[in-house]
Amino acid sequence: MKLIKIIFVLSFFLSISRGHSQNNQERKFTYHENYGIFTYYETKEKEIYRELLPEEFEMPNQLLVHAFINDFYKMDSQTQPYKEFAIFLLGIYRGEKIWHCVYMPVTSKESMIAGKWKLGLPKTIGDIKFNIQPPIYEGIALDEDNCTVTLKMSTDNFDLKKENKSRIEELTLIPKINILNGDIIQMNQSRSKSVFEISDKFPSRLKVIFGEGTINMSLNNKVKDHSHPLKLIPSKILGTYYLHNTIPFRLGSSSR
Repeated sequence: MKLIKIIFVLSFFLSISRGHSQNNQERKFTYHENYGIFTYYETKEKEIYRELLPEEFEMPNQLLVHAFINDFYKMDSQTQPYKEFAIFLLGIYRGEKIWHCVYMPVTSKESMIAGKWKLGLPKTIGDIKFNIQPPIYEGIALDEDNCTVTLKMSTDNFDLKKENKSRIEELTLIPKINILNGDIIQMNQSRSKSVFEISDKFPSRLKVIFGEGTINMSLNNKVKDHSHPLKLIPSKILGTYYLHNTIPFRLGSSSR
């Protein structure tokens, strides 16, 4: 298999270096603004983890899960705004760490189709809601099987340790990899700067707030899948943050 497609191109500095066009020539699936809650946690569910992680990827030493809930509320004029919830697993590909998506309900059929056929993402239709009332930040997703997952963060009396931020910073720089028709698809380019460094440089455009996170998952009794992603119960939360972004990025493609 060959790593030949880079699908997801983040253009963090596009709107800063020049005005961002909003005419009819603007590319479809241009993301103008979004907010969401992001968390990283460790799980002890090794058997389920191995079943969910494709055989193309080796198991990591530490079973880490990246889960997030996002509201892409401002898109280009051709694309319907939507919300999504995602679960990615840490894996090893050709000796390098990667994130691989195993779960992603979304609220838009348009997004579901594009994600499945262009990116190899396991998108399904779901219902997603947010409750943002600081110091509480909460997102709730309901998938097509009526399973629910709640991602919640509180900033009340929260003290972020420097070593914890550094660890999360490292995890955000790991590329996201999927498989489409036998090809390895890289969703995002490797970046030298983390989202936190960009936030420090452009705080009015990208806001990041850390807090104490929890994630609760509830399976419908009718779901008999032994390796359902919502069975990856957390044993330890590594870090959680809320992000509000107004720097445009877009879907694109290039060769590596």
